[in-house]
Amino acid sequence: MFILCSPHNPIGRIWTSEELHHMVKICAKYHVCVIADEIHSDLTMPNEKFINTAVAAKEWQDNVMTCLSESKAFNLAGIKISYIVISDPHMRQLFRRSVDRSFAVDLNPFAMAATVAAYRDSEDWLK
Repeated sequence: MFILCSPHNPIGRIWTSEELHHMVKICAKYHVCVIADEIHSDLTMPNEKFINTAVAAKEWQDNVMTCLSESKAFNLAGIKISYIVISDPHMRQLFRRSVDRSFAVDLNPFAMAATVAAYRDSEDWLK
């Protein structure tokens, strides 16, 4: 497993598409799963464009699990919600089984509504 923080925390460096592509390609070659922590992806400097790891390495996107949350950008850490994007159906099933066994999912309606509102209605606040 390779854990990538993108953009980098704490310096905020955004990895280039070429860097992400090359890194995921190497990981795929050696059967290393990439966990892309992209929780800070909404927090970029003006005129900087975030590049999603799975998109940058499209041919190997099934080797990438992307972790996301609105908690950092919208200051909603207290609602305790995040999500993970897993393209590969087999990997997604294994992850889901693990979560089901550990009872790690405990969402509340307030957290889900706050997440939707943050992404749908709060662009001005984020700027």
